[in-house]
Amino acid sequence: MLLSFACYANSLNNTFVFDDALVISENPGIRGIENIPRLLGFATGRTSYRPIRMVSYALDYTLNQNLWCHIGNCRESDPGLYP
Repeated sequence: MLLSFACYANSLNNTFVFDDALVISENPGIRGIENIPRLLGFATGRTSYRPIRMVSYALDYTLNQNLWCHIGNCRESDPGLYP
Protein backbone atom coordinates (compact mmCIF):
# COMPACT_ATOMS: atom_id res chain seq x y z
CA MET A 1 0.00 0.00 0.00
CA LEU A 2 2.82 2.39 0.81
CA LEU A 3 4.45 1.64 -2.53
CA SER A 4 1.19 2.43 -4.35
CA PHE A 5 0.87 5.74 -2.53
CA ALA A 6 4.50 6.60 -3.30
CA CYS A 7 3.93 5.94 -7.02
CA TYR A 8 0.95 8.29 -7.27
CA ALA A 9 1.82 10.91 -4.63
CA ASN A 10 3.15 13.32 -7.25
CA SER A 11 -0.31 13.48 -8.88
CA LEU A 12 -2.06 15.00 -5.85
CA ASN A 13 -1.36 18.62 -6.87
CA ASN A 14 -2.15 18.27 -10.58
CA THR A 15 -4.86 20.15 -12.47
CA PHE A 16 -7.49 19.07 -14.99
CA VAL A 17 -6.24 18.08 -18.46
CA PHE A 18 -7.50 17.45 -22.01
CA ASP A 19 -11.32 17.34 -22.16
CA ASP A 20 -11.74 18.00 -18.43
CA ALA A 21 -12.34 21.69 -19.13
CA LEU A 22 -15.38 20.96 -21.27
CA VAL A 23 -16.74 17.98 -19.33
CA ILE A 24 -16.07 19.20 -15.78
CA SER A 25 -14.91 22.81 -15.41
CA GLU A 26 -17.35 24.39 -17.89
CA ASN A 27 -20.31 22.11 -17.13
CA PRO A 28 -22.87 23.72 -14.79
CA GLY A 29 -24.89 20.47 -14.79
CA ILE A 30 -22.48 18.79 -12.38
CA ARG A 31 -22.38 21.65 -9.86
CA GLY A 32 -24.20 19.93 -7.02
CA ILE A 33 -26.22 16.89 -6.14
CA GLU A 34 -29.47 18.78 -6.71
CA ASN A 35 -28.79 18.30 -10.45
CA ILE A 36 -28.80 14.48 -10.26
CA PRO A 37 -32.50 14.07 -11.22
CA ARG A 38 -31.85 16.17 -14.33
CA LEU A 39 -28.72 14.17 -15.19
CA LEU A 40 -30.74 10.95 -14.94
CA GLY A 41 -33.55 12.39 -17.07
CA PHE A 42 -36.25 12.60 -14.41
CA ALA A 43 -36.68 16.36 -14.74
CA THR A 44 -36.24 16.74 -18.51
CA GLY A 45 -37.07 13.39 -20.06
CA ARG A 46 -33.56 13.24 -21.56
CA THR A 47 -30.67 11.46 -19.90
CA SER A 48 -27.12 12.62 -20.37
CA TYR A 49 -24.86 10.63 -22.67
CA ARG A 50 -23.07 8.98 -19.74
CA PRO A 51 -25.36 9.43 -16.74
CA ILE A 52 -23.35 7.42 -14.19
CA ARG A 53 -20.19 9.38 -14.98
CA MET A 54 -22.05 12.68 -14.69
CA VAL A 55 -23.67 11.66 -11.38
CA SER A 56 -20.20 10.72 -10.14
CA TYR A 57 -18.92 14.19 -11.12
CA ALA A 58 -21.84 15.82 -9.29
CA LEU A 59 -21.07 13.79 -6.16
CA ASP A 60 -17.36 14.61 -6.44
CA TYR A 61 -18.14 18.31 -6.84
CA THR A 62 -20.38 18.32 -3.77
CA LEU A 63 -17.87 16.40 -1.64
CA ASN A 64 -15.03 18.70 -2.72
CA GLN A 65 -17.03 21.81 -1.97
CA ASN A 66 -18.54 20.73 1.33
CA LEU A 67 -16.00 18.37 2.86
CA TRP A 68 -12.55 17.86 1.36
CA CYS A 69 -11.73 21.54 0.78
CA HIS A 70 -12.55 22.33 4.40
CA ILE A 71 -10.06 19.66 5.48
CA GLY A 72 -7.34 20.36 2.90
CA ASN A 73 -5.88 23.46 1.33
CA CYS A 74 -7.97 24.39 -1.74
CA ARG A 75 -6.62 27.19 -3.87
CA GLU A 76 -9.45 27.30 -6.41
CA SER A 77 -12.01 30.09 -6.67
CA ASP A 78 -14.66 27.35 -6.82
CA PRO A 79 -13.64 24.67 -4.30
CA GLY A 80 -15.91 22.12 -5.93
CA LEU A 81 -13.65 22.14 -8.99
CA TYR A 82 -10.47 21.31 -7.12
CA PRO A 83 -9.09 18.10 -8.66
